[in-house]
Amino acid sequence: PRIPVDHAAIALAKDYAEKLSDLALNHPQDYTWLLDYFVNHAWNQSTDLIFRQTSDAQRYLQILSHMQVAQKHIVVTWYHGKDIPQMTNTQRKKHWKTSLNMAKNRKILSKKLNNTRKLGEYGWLGIRLLDYISDKHQDGKSTYAFRFVLLMMAMGNPDAK
Repeated sequence: PRIPVDHAAIALAKDYAEKLSDLALNHPQDYTWLLDYFVNHAWNQSTDLIFRQTSDAQRYLQILSHMQVAQKHIVVTWYHGKDIPQMTNTQRKKHWKTSLNMAKNRKILSKKLNNTRKLGEYGWLGIRLLDYISDKHQDGKSTYAFRFVLLMMAMGNPDAK
């Protein structure tokens, strides 16, 4: 991930470091799970953390809640291919929303991927964070800061796999 260089990104990285340190103290199993999940599932070219299982996405959203990240600063994107005979894309997207207990008015973005074989029955879910320090909500800015801090903490954690 990019190294935070501007004032807002540095402030975000510091804030995330504090939030993750608090998570490590108050919810150590969630902290270790988050580091492990990040190390094993982060994409190089995406600011989203990708989920293939609803249970993993649920746990991640719960961890963000423990870290006091507001819902309005969390962007959810459903990655999919073309419709499959058993189910329309609308039904597949609804599966994620229902499984994650999201409000009906909660928006989930959609992004079609070319490689449909690997997307599974319901597609994948990407979750990224918006800038909440500068209040500009620039897409991706805090995600790079968060990814940077996660990587640094994972490198310094002997329990991360």
